[in-house]
Amino acid sequence: MRNVSLALATLAMLVLMGASARADSIETFPTNDTMIDNYWGGNTDTNYSGSANLYTEESAGRKQRLLLYFDLSGQGVLPTVDCATLRLYINHYSDTSTPESYNLTAYLLSASYVDNEVTFNDRDWGADHANGGGDDTPWTVAGAMSDVLGTPTASTSGQTGGPTGNYPADFDVTALVQYWVDNPSANYGFLVQTNLSTSTRFNSMESAGWGETPPVEGKSPKLYVTSSGGVIPEPGTLLLIGTGLLGMLGYLRRRRMG
Repeated sequence: MRNVSLALATLAMLVLMGASARADSIETFPTNDTMIDNYWGGNTDTNYSGSANLYTEESAGRKQRLLLYFDLSGQGVLPTVDCATLRLYINHYSDTSTPESYNLTAYLLSASYVDNEVTFNDRDWGADHANGGGDDTPWTVAGAMSDVLGTPTASTSGQTGGPTGNYPADFDVTALVQYWVDNPSANYGFLVQTNLSTSTRFNSMESAGWGETPPVEGKSPKLYVTSSGGVIPEPGTLLLIGTGLLGMLGYLRRRRMG
Protein backbone atom coordinates (compact mmCIF):
# COMPACT_ATOMS: atom_id res chain seq x y z
CA MET A 1 0.00 0.00 0.00
CA ARG A 2 2.93 2.27 0.73
CA ASN A 3 4.20 1.78 -2.81
CA VAL A 4 0.77 2.69 -4.20
CA SER A 5 0.74 5.94 -2.22
CA LEU A 6 4.23 6.76 -3.44
CA ALA A 7 3.22 6.13 -7.03
CA LEU A 8 0.16 8.35 -6.69
CA ALA A 9 2.22 11.16 -5.18
CA THR A 10 4.74 10.86 -8.01
CA LEU A 11 1.96 11.02 -10.60
CA ALA A 12 0.51 14.15 -8.95
CA MET A 13 3.91 15.81 -9.05
CA LEU A 14 4.23 15.04 -12.76
CA VAL A 15 0.85 16.65 -13.40
CA LEU A 16 1.76 19.82 -11.50
CA MET A 17 5.18 20.05 -13.16
CA GLY A 18 3.61 19.76 -16.57
CA ALA A 19 0.93 22.38 -15.98
CA SER A 20 1.29 26.07 -16.73
CA ALA A 21 -0.78 29.12 -15.87
CA ARG A 22 -3.18 30.23 -18.57
CA ALA A 23 -2.82 33.74 -19.95
CA ASP A 24 -4.66 35.57 -22.69
CA SER A 25 -4.70 39.01 -24.32
CA ILE A 26 -7.53 40.50 -26.34
CA GLU A 27 -8.21 43.70 -28.25
CA THR A 28 -11.90 44.46 -28.60
CA PHE A 29 -14.06 47.26 -29.95
CA PRO A 30 -17.28 48.72 -28.51
CA THR A 31 -20.55 46.95 -29.09
CA ASN A 32 -21.93 50.49 -29.12
CA ASP A 33 -20.84 54.03 -28.30
CA THR A 34 -22.72 57.31 -28.10
CA MET A 35 -22.96 60.48 -26.05
CA ILE A 36 -25.54 62.43 -24.07
CA ASP A 37 -25.84 66.21 -24.34
CA ASN A 38 -27.48 69.11 -22.55
CA TYR A 39 -26.97 72.40 -24.37
CA TRP A 40 -28.50 75.19 -22.28
CA GLY A 41 -31.41 72.89 -21.54
CA GLY A 42 -31.73 71.75 -25.16
CA ASN A 43 -30.76 68.47 -26.85
CA THR A 44 -31.80 66.60 -23.71
CA ASP A 45 -34.05 64.28 -25.73
CA THR A 46 -31.67 63.88 -28.68
CA ASN A 47 -30.09 60.50 -29.36
CA TYR A 48 -26.59 60.49 -30.90
CA SER A 49 -26.21 56.83 -31.80
CA GLY A 50 -24.30 56.48 -35.07
CA SER A 51 -22.69 59.91 -34.81
CA ALA A 52 -19.28 60.16 -36.47
CA ASN A 53 -17.88 62.26 -33.61
CA LEU A 54 -18.49 62.28 -29.86
CA TYR A 55 -17.82 65.15 -27.45
CA THR A 56 -17.12 65.85 -23.79
CA GLU A 57 -17.66 69.18 -22.05
CA GLU A 58 -18.62 70.33 -18.54
CA SER A 59 -19.46 74.03 -18.72
CA ALA A 60 -22.22 76.16 -17.28
CA GLY A 61 -24.15 75.89 -20.52
CA ARG A 62 -23.30 72.41 -21.73
CA LYS A 63 -22.84 68.90 -20.36
CA GLN A 64 -21.59 66.27 -22.81
CA ARG A 65 -20.62 62.74 -21.71
CA LEU A 66 -19.59 59.58 -23.54
CA LEU A 67 -21.20 56.16 -23.15
CA LEU A 68 -19.33 53.06 -24.34
CA TYR A 69 -20.33 49.42 -23.94
CA PHE A 70 -17.92 46.50 -24.44
CA ASP A 71 -19.43 43.01 -24.43
CA LEU A 72 -16.79 40.74 -22.85
CA SER A 73 -18.87 37.55 -22.94
CA GLY A 74 -17.23 34.90 -25.10
CA GLN A 75 -14.02 36.93 -25.37
CA GLY A 76 -11.95 34.52 -23.31
CA VAL A 77 -11.21 36.91 -20.45
CA LEU A 78 -9.77 34.85 -17.57
CA PRO A 79 -10.50 35.30 -13.84
CA THR A 80 -7.59 37.61 -13.03
CA VAL A 81 -7.31 40.84 -15.02
CA ASP A 82 -3.60 41.67 -15.09
CA CYS A 83 -3.91 44.79 -17.24
CA ALA A 84 -6.72 46.59 -19.05
CA THR A 85 -6.48 49.79 -21.09
CA LEU A 86 -9.33 51.82 -22.55
CA ARG A 87 -8.08 53.84 -25.52
CA LEU A 88 -10.03 56.75 -27.01
CA TYR A 89 -8.79 58.85 -29.91
CA ILE A 90 -9.12 62.60 -29.62
CA ASN A 91 -10.07 63.95 -33.01
CA HIS A 92 -8.17 67.24 -32.74
CA TYR A 93 -9.05 69.67 -35.51
CA SER A 94 -7.74 73.06 -34.34
CA ASP A 95 -6.53 75.54 -36.94
CA THR A 96 -3.71 76.58 -34.64
CA SER A 97 -0.56 74.80 -33.53
CA THR A 98 -1.64 74.97 -29.88
CA PRO A 99 -2.02 71.49 -28.37
CA GLU A 100 -5.43 70.67 -26.92
CA SER A 101 -5.64 69.70 -23.24
CA TYR A 102 -7.79 66.86 -21.94
CA ASN A 103 -8.70 65.68 -18.45
CA LEU A 104 -11.06 62.71 -18.35
CA THR A 105 -12.54 60.22 -15.91
CA ALA A 106 -14.08 56.85 -16.77
CA TYR A 107 -16.84 55.54 -14.51
CA LEU A 108 -18.71 52.25 -14.41
CA LEU A 109 -22.37 52.63 -15.24
CA SER A 110 -24.69 51.02 -12.72
CA ALA A 111 -27.73 51.00 -15.01
CA SER A 112 -28.30 49.82 -18.55
CA TYR A 113 -29.15 51.98 -21.55
CA VAL A 114 -30.37 51.39 -25.10
CA ASP A 115 -27.86 52.73 -27.61
CA ASN A 116 -30.31 54.05 -30.21
CA GLU A 117 -32.66 55.52 -27.59
CA VAL A 118 -30.50 56.90 -24.76
CA THR A 119 -30.56 60.66 -24.18
CA PHE A 120 -29.48 63.11 -21.48
CA ASN A 121 -32.87 62.56 -19.83
CA ASP A 122 -33.64 58.89 -20.49
CA ARG A 123 -31.90 55.50 -20.50
CA ASP A 124 -34.42 54.15 -23.00
CA TRP A 125 -37.72 55.02 -24.63
CA GLY A 126 -41.03 53.36 -24.05
CA ALA A 127 -43.60 52.36 -26.64
CA ASP A 128 -45.33 55.72 -26.20
CA HIS A 129 -42.19 57.81 -26.76
CA ALA A 130 -43.50 59.35 -29.97
CA ASN A 131 -46.54 60.61 -28.07
CA GLY A 132 -44.65 62.36 -25.33
CA GLY A 133 -42.59 59.67 -23.68
CA GLY A 134 -44.76 59.00 -20.68
CA ASP A 135 -43.35 55.46 -20.37
CA ASP A 136 -39.69 56.29 -21.04
CA THR A 137 -37.14 55.07 -18.48
CA PRO A 138 -35.30 58.10 -17.09
CA TRP A 139 -31.88 58.25 -15.53
CA THR A 140 -32.09 58.61 -11.74
CA VAL A 141 -31.02 62.21 -12.36
CA ALA A 142 -30.75 63.63 -15.88
CA GLY A 143 -27.20 63.32 -17.16
CA ALA A 144 -26.54 59.84 -15.73
CA MET A 145 -24.06 60.88 -13.02
CA SER A 146 -26.29 59.34 -10.36
CA ASP A 147 -26.17 56.04 -12.28
CA VAL A 148 -22.41 55.43 -12.00
CA LEU A 149 -20.34 53.71 -9.33
CA GLY A 150 -18.19 55.94 -7.16
CA THR A 151 -15.39 53.39 -7.25
CA PRO A 152 -13.45 52.07 -9.06
CA THR A 153 -12.77 54.85 -11.55
CA ALA A 154 -9.95 55.63 -13.98
CA SER A 155 -8.58 59.01 -15.05
CA THR A 156 -6.24 60.32 -17.72
CA SER A 157 -4.98 63.76 -18.70
CA GLY A 158 -2.52 65.35 -21.08
CA GLN A 159 -2.27 67.29 -24.32
CA THR A 160 -2.64 66.42 -27.96
CA GLY A 161 0.45 66.70 -30.07
CA GLY A 162 -0.42 69.31 -32.66
CA PRO A 163 -2.99 71.20 -34.70
CA THR A 164 -4.79 68.26 -36.38
CA GLY A 165 -4.80 64.50 -36.02
CA ASN A 166 -5.98 61.55 -33.97
CA TYR A 167 -4.32 61.38 -30.56
CA PRO A 168 -4.77 58.45 -28.14
CA ALA A 169 -5.96 59.02 -24.59
CA ASP A 170 -5.35 55.89 -22.50
CA PHE A 171 -7.10 54.94 -19.25
CA ASP A 172 -5.85 52.22 -16.91
CA VAL A 173 -9.16 50.41 -16.37
CA THR A 174 -7.73 47.22 -14.83
CA ALA A 175 -9.81 47.54 -11.66
CA LEU A 176 -12.95 48.41 -13.62
CA VAL A 177 -12.71 45.42 -15.95
CA GLN A 178 -11.91 43.16 -12.98
CA TYR A 179 -15.20 44.35 -11.47
CA TRP A 180 -17.00 43.21 -14.64
CA VAL A 181 -15.24 39.85 -14.58
CA ASP A 182 -16.25 39.36 -10.95
CA ASN A 183 -19.79 40.65 -11.61
CA PRO A 184 -20.65 39.79 -15.25
CA SER A 185 -24.29 40.84 -14.94
CA ALA A 186 -23.19 44.32 -13.79
CA ASN A 187 -21.42 45.23 -17.05
CA TYR A 188 -23.42 48.23 -18.27
CA GLY A 189 -20.48 50.00 -19.88
CA PHE A 190 -18.39 53.10 -19.23
CA LEU A 191 -19.41 56.72 -18.80
CA VAL A 192 -16.58 59.15 -19.62
CA GLN A 193 -16.72 62.69 -18.26
CA THR A 194 -14.32 65.63 -18.53
CA ASN A 195 -13.69 68.29 -15.89
CA LEU A 196 -12.89 70.92 -18.53
CA SER A 197 -15.27 73.63 -19.69
CA THR A 198 -13.93 73.33 -23.24
CA SER A 199 -15.15 70.80 -25.79
CA THR A 200 -13.08 67.77 -26.73
CA ARG A 201 -13.97 65.76 -29.83
CA PHE A 202 -13.44 61.99 -30.12
CA ASN A 203 -13.63 59.37 -32.83
CA SER A 204 -16.63 57.10 -32.54
CA MET A 205 -16.77 53.51 -33.73
CA GLU A 206 -18.46 54.86 -36.87
CA SER A 207 -15.65 57.30 -37.69
CA ALA A 208 -11.98 56.87 -38.54
CA GLY A 209 -11.29 60.39 -37.33
CA TRP A 210 -9.90 63.59 -38.69
CA GLY A 211 -8.73 63.42 -42.30
CA GLU A 212 -9.39 59.72 -42.79
CA THR A 213 -12.13 57.70 -44.40
CA PRO A 214 -13.99 55.29 -42.10
CA PRO A 215 -13.87 52.62 -41.07
CA VAL A 216 -10.29 52.49 -39.81
CA GLU A 217 -10.38 50.30 -36.72
CA GLY A 218 -6.97 51.52 -35.60
CA LYS A 219 -8.50 54.90 -34.73
CA SER A 220 -11.71 53.65 -33.11
CA PRO A 221 -12.30 53.29 -29.36
CA LYS A 222 -10.91 50.01 -28.10
CA LEU A 223 -10.26 47.98 -25.00
CA TYR A 224 -7.11 45.93 -24.42
CA VAL A 225 -7.27 43.22 -21.74
CA THR A 226 -4.56 40.85 -20.52
CA SER A 227 -5.82 38.23 -18.08
CA SER A 228 -4.69 35.02 -16.46
CA GLY A 229 -5.91 32.26 -14.16
CA GLY A 230 -6.22 28.52 -13.88
CA VAL A 231 -3.78 25.99 -15.28
CA ILE A 232 -3.61 23.99 -18.47
CA PRO A 233 -1.54 20.85 -19.04
CA GLU A 234 1.41 21.02 -21.38
CA PRO A 235 1.15 18.57 -24.32
CA GLY A 236 3.71 16.22 -22.76
CA THR A 237 1.78 16.14 -19.49
CA LEU A 238 -1.08 14.16 -21.02
CA LEU A 239 1.40 11.51 -22.15
CA LEU A 240 2.93 11.37 -18.68
CA ILE A 241 -0.48 11.00 -17.08
CA GLY A 242 -1.45 8.19 -19.45
CA THR A 243 1.84 6.35 -18.91
CA GLY A 244 1.53 6.75 -15.15
CA LEU A 245 -2.01 5.40 -15.09
CA LEU A 246 -1.04 2.38 -17.18
CA GLY A 247 1.85 1.74 -14.82
CA MET A 248 -0.42 1.96 -11.80
CA LEU A 249 -2.94 -0.45 -13.33
CA GLY A 250 -0.18 -2.92 -14.15
CA TYR A 251 1.22 -2.71 -10.63
CA LEU A 252 -2.15 -3.31 -9.01
CA ARG A 253 -2.85 -6.24 -11.31
CA ARG A 254 0.45 -7.89 -10.46
CA ARG A 255 -0.23 -7.45 -6.74
CA ARG A 256 -3.61 -9.19 -7.08
CA MET A 257 -2.13 -12.03 -9.14
CA GLY A 258 0.69 -12.48 -6.64
